[in-house]
Amino acid sequence: MLGQKNNPEKMFVTVSLENMVPEDNFYRRLDNILDLRFLYKECERFYGKTGNPSIDPVVFFKSLIYGYFENIISDRELIRTLNDSLSGRYFLRYDLDEKLPTHSSISRTRKLLGEELFEGIFTRVVEMCVKSGMVSGTHQSIDSTLVKANASMENLVRKEPQLEVMSYIKKSREENEGTENPPKSNLQIAPKEKNETKTRKNKNKIYTNTTDPDSRIASKPHTLTDMYYKTQISVDSQKNIITEVNTYRADDQDVELLIDTVDRTVERLESMGKKVNSIGADKGYVSGENLKELERREITSYMPIKHTANKTGLYEQSEFKYDEISDCYICPNGKRLEFTSIDKQKKVKVYLGKKKRCAECPLRSKCTTSKGSRKVTLHMDWKEYGRLDVRMQSSQGRKAMRTRKTGPEPVFGDGKEHHGLRKFMTRGLDKAKKNSYIIATVINLKKLMKYCDKRKKEMALPITNEINALLSSINNILANMASLEVMGLKY
Repeated sequence: MLGQKNNPEKMFVTVSLENMVPEDNFYRRLDNILDLRFLYKECERFYGKTGNPSIDPVVFFKSLIYGYFENIISDRELIRTLNDSLSGRYFLRYDLDEKLPTHSSISRTRKLLGEELFEGIFTRVVEMCVKSGMVSGTHQSIDSTLVKANASMENLVRKEPQLEVMSYIKKSREENEGTENPPKSNLQIAPKEKNETKTRKNKNKIYTNTTDPDSRIASKPHTLTDMYYKTQISVDSQKNIITEVNTYRADDQDVELLIDTVDRTVERLESMGKKVNSIGADKGYVSGENLKELERREITSYMPIKHTANKTGLYEQSEFKYDEISDCYICPNGKRLEFTSIDKQKKVKVYLGKKKRCAECPLRSKCTTSKGSRKVTLHMDWKEYGRLDVRMQSSQGRKAMRTRKTGPEPVFGDGKEHHGLRKFMTRGLDKAKKNSYIIATVINLKKLMKYCDKRKKEMALPITNEINALLSSINNILANMASLEVMGLKY
């Protein structure tokens, strides 16, 4: 018989989220392992004793976590989605007839609460991963990515111009007229506009964005030049758990941020009983100062050294042998290149051959095209670079580079594709830092839940096998009993 659903009106309806959300629902399981009640005590100092009650801080942080799990970066879209989601309401502990917070209350609370609270949640989740056995702490891979800012290149304006020479002199005379000992002025003299270079680094010195002044002009290969922030992460080698995350201005150089990232990672993991022995990073983090500082801290570094391809066809510098005792280089023809000066900007020592000797050298055509003599340089931290080069040729160095490619890079890809790391909808560096902590927390929670589910299945497997074996034995016994009965035998 053809069935047809009737829709009779009901005077009373009894509905419970507890019954409507399945037992194996993701957010039900997440709610069972994520305890944020410590936030009540931590948040007391941000609120007064009178006035209307604020949004529950646990509800606020759970809303952000839910949003980044669902790849929602807009506060308006977050509240709209939560209103329609049974599992979202269950996660926030809001019943069907309860009104959710407004998107503006989410925005105001994000601005009000301190960055340390966001970091505190991230640290607690890292600690949960450590206790679950997912973090070894021994080797950390460090990398960075650009995250689009909520700002447009169209809103760039030139910063307030500084005084040129004549204007500075005139203003200084007017201010100090009649003063016996004129004070030194803090005014800076700017170079004329025609001398300004076109590099992005200098563009950030010249221009600012009126929408988000903390964002910076930046780009990477295969990305458009736009307004960005830079997010740095440190990833543990065992299960790719993020052990450190922070966001900086996009024009901050990786080489300048390495030690800060290492310090924060080491401090966090040492508080959990883990010791960092080595780190891996790409060539953008290499400098003599960083290598010396890491050696001082007894942390082994694995970072590829930048090598410039020799397209001249002339002798490479590696073909000149350095004599440390005499502090000179020996050229392929066996002649000495003596130390002449130090280039402080490039941090190298300069060695030159004798002009007359080079002019008469039979190998000159293969050595230099200069009218003078051949020049070679030696980095002032050449010993640290030498030790790094030896490490990179070892099996540990090759393994560290493989680990870096399978650690931070997939984490960034997952964050950009599924968890809102492609763009920060908030404005300002402080809010960008808060966003990055929650995104890293979400990625770690996803890995933690997946790992725990796998462990449960592995632990349940032996029990299941024993039950199956027992049932099989019982079936065999029953079959044997049935056979005996058919043959007329008693048992």
